[in-house]
Amino acid sequence: MGWLARLLGRGGNRFRFDPQWKEVMVVTGPRGQFTLYFPMGVPTVRLPTEEAWPAVAPSWAAGLWPQLKAELDRWCEANNVLLELDPKAGVW
Repeated sequence: MGWLARLLGRGGNRFRFDPQWKEVMVVTGPRGQFTLYFPMGVPTVRLPTEEAWPAVAPSWAAGLWPQLKAELDRWCEANNVLLELDPKAGVW
C-alpha cells in the first residue's frame, strides 16, 4: 500500500465512511452508496446485525456484511465512535 493510501486510510478497503451533518453516515462501496444512522450526542454508528443485513442492504452489498463490519470497526476505533449492532437499524 502506498503512503497516500495509508494516509487516507483507504488501502485495501472496499468501503469509505463519510459522516454527515444530519446524523447520518454515507457509506460508499464498490457498487453504490447507502446511509446508516449516526447520532452525534454520543457518536454511535448503528449497523444491522448480520442476520438482519440481507433484508435491508442494497442488493450489491448483501453478501459484504463481514467486510463492512470489519472496516467499520476499524473506522470507529480510529475515530472514537461506538459501533452498535441493532437488528432494527435502518439502511437507506
